[in-house]
Amino acid sequence: MLSPAEYIPGKDARKLGKIFEQLLDEYRITRDSDEADRFADRLITVYQSGVRDAKLLKRLTIPVGMQHWAVWRDGSPPRTPQERSPSGSPQKGSNL
Repeated sequence: MLSPAEYIPGKDARKLGKIFEQLLDEYRITRDSDEADRFADRLITVYQSGVRDAKLLKRLTIPVGMQHWAVWRDGSPPRTPQERSPSGSPQKGSNL
């Protein structure tokens, strides 16, 4: 039997699946790769640490140094720092 820390409700499992699919698409990672396994492990770890916000789950799952590797849906790399960031530049007053 799973401990409460290991149990993931269906609604959250669907959300994690959607985030995982987005990460695979944005970073051009194949589902059966070691990199995909690392992303999945990290996503679950972040979730189990208590993070539930989809944007934050996604952001914290991306390894340091890879945040700018995402590509646009047409396959071209982002051209400016604002395009590289999923939300554009940090909002005024944020700690980012």
